[in-house]
Amino acid sequence: MIHELVQYAQSLPESIRGEAGFTSKAIRWLINFNPKGEYLGVVDLSQEDRPSKGREFKQVPHLRFSGDTPMRQFLVDTAQYALLFGQDIEDQKVQIKHKFFLDLLLSASKVEPFLGIVADKLKKESILQEICQDLDRQSPSPKASDNVTFSETSHEGTRIIVETNVWHAWWRDFFPTLFKMKTDKVQPMRCFLSGKLESPARTHPKIKGLSGDLGGNIETTLIGFNLDAFCSYGLQQSANAAIASPMAERYAAALNYLIANNSQKLAGVKVVYWYVGDVRKEEDPLSLLFDITSFGDVEVVAFEPLVDLSVNEARYVSQAESRAAKMLAAIRYGDPEALRARAKITCTS
Repeated sequence: MIHELVQYAQSLPESIRGEAGFTSKAIRWLINFNPKGEYLGVVDLSQEDRPSKGREFKQVPHLRFSGDTPMRQFLVDTAQYALLFGQDIEDQKVQIKHKFFLDLLLSASKVEPFLGIVADKLKKESILQEICQDLDRQSPSPKASDNVTFSETSHEGTRIIVETNVWHAWWRDFFPTLFKMKTDKVQPMRCFLSGKLESPARTHPKIKGLSGDLGGNIETTLIGFNLDAFCSYGLQQSANAAIASPMAERYAAALNYLIANNSQKLAGVKVVYWYVGDVRKEEDPLSLLFDITSFGDVEVVAFEPLVDLSVNEARYVSQAESRAAKMLAAIRYGDPEALRARAKITCTS
């Protein structure tokens, strides 16, 4: 099935196909500056129907790390670490992570000078306080965990830096250098998906959008080995199921896309499905199973078993069973017209 997900990823737009160092993220707040670095205010990117979620951006720089580390994200990070929002500024660990975030912006100024201007401004306590005060005045109230990023507003309009691609090539070359200190590189192994000898990914991307599923975790790992009991032959982490990093990025990107765009909940389980080729909503037989209203007037009515049926009642039940059987046959053989013809289906249980 994972191999099928990798193949499905190839049909997705390049921006969401999955690549190491990139992911999709919801961003709640834009911190706006003019080209000279003068702070202009904050912009709430949340949607009316999702007031605290923010806008989804498809190609956002992303580092995967774990444990006690000074590392933080580039260009998009939480208000806690990017702005020291909601934090005691004397907290040394937060200060170290904030500095790491600013250092990444300064490094990227080689290809996007505006980020160097932003980093210099964020070093000033007065600017940080002004931004945090503006956030405090917003409604719904912002959280320290809300993602923030930066925009430049001039007479030509507003430019959201993360939406540009000027930093992409630099980031592809730069982010692997942040992990050079890991000298215990795993030897090449046979990748389960590509079949080639490659260095397996240490950890796999998170699967998102599972709030209320799988024990309530919003994000989880599909393939991971975090206990000694799950490891074999001295292998650590995901080397126990060797998959090259590009393949891991692709299956995770495909699954995340399906969960966000083509999934339904059935009996407490998140179900995703897809077809080879395009299938219109009104011709999708599985849509009927999950969303009965998608076929217009279709209605399913269930009754308790009937006892001592009269002749008329028995005929009514027989007709209902016949119509239900035709509906199921239409699903089985892919006959959308027959499905739509089932204006009202009554069945017994």
